[in-house]
Amino acid sequence: MALPDTFVVGAGRSGTTALHQLLGRHPEIEVGLRKSPNHFAAGIAQPTWETPAAVAMARHWVADRAAYEALFRPDHRTRAIVDVSPVYLQARVVPERIHAARPDARIVAVLRDPAHRAVSHFLGRRRDGIEPPTTSLADRLGEQMDGPLPVDVAFGHYVAAGQYHNFLAPYVECFGRDRVLVCFHDELLADPATTLRAIFAFLEVDADVEVPLDLDGRPNQTGEIRSPVRRWIWTRSNRIRTAVRPLLPSRVRDRVGRGFLGTLERDAVDPALLHRLSDVLTPDTERLAELVDRDLGVWRH
Repeated sequence: MALPDTFVVGAGRSGTTALHQLLGRHPEIEVGLRKSPNHFAAGIAQPTWETPAAVAMARHWVADRAAYEALFRPDHRTRAIVDVSPVYLQARVVPERIHAARPDARIVAVLRDPAHRAVSHFLGRRRDGIEPPTTSLADRLGEQMDGPLPVDVAFGHYVAAGQYHNFLAPYVECFGRDRVLVCFHDELLADPATTLRAIFAFLEVDADVEVPLDLDGRPNQTGEIRSPVRRWIWTRSNRIRTAVRPLLPSRVRDRVGRGFLGTLERDAVDPALLHRLSDVLTPDTERLAELVDRDLGVWRH
């Protein structure tokens, strides 16, 4: 058993599922038996706004240290052991917990335009039955924007989870800027090989290894399942899927998921909603730009 030395902390809906697949193809990287064990977020009280389905899923977060370490099986070639858990960028206490266990840890964050990320986050959870299928995107996000944004925990809060500076700054404080690598979703999509080389170099594994870039389907897409029958079965089977998830290998879950999801459809999002999301998150984005020394003005458009 081994404790990870590297943590891909999010952001959710920013390519972490694809990154988990791709990193696992490097012979010197061990990514574990499952994505999102969420060990260092286990035990954090679920917010009052979370849905019952999400609360039930959180009961499967791997709280036991021995069970968590057993997920990782390094061999003689392994030079980096990686936990990919996007919820780690949604609770400010997590960096302290990781630091207490691995003060030498390396942190990788993949960030996406926070307005588009919020939309994708909601649609993904509604697709999977975590949000009721009748819940409106505009109503849910509008409701969250109307109230104060939580700063300590953002589980299930689509808008607050886009406060990247708020949740990333504690990692920099705990580990130092040189041990936190920030990547960007649009660059991962446009040129995955370059992003991977940067991550490999950061992890001090062979950066010249060329891993296959084809993915198993299009991981974790959002949208509505085209078939009404499949949609009804998938969205209403969340409790069953949550219960059996720990019992099934990821390859079996992925195969079943691809079979059910099939072709997804997605309506255009009201530009006014995106603009309002961007406006609400601009103060945090401006602080993030200073932290990572990067012009993020494109997110305002």
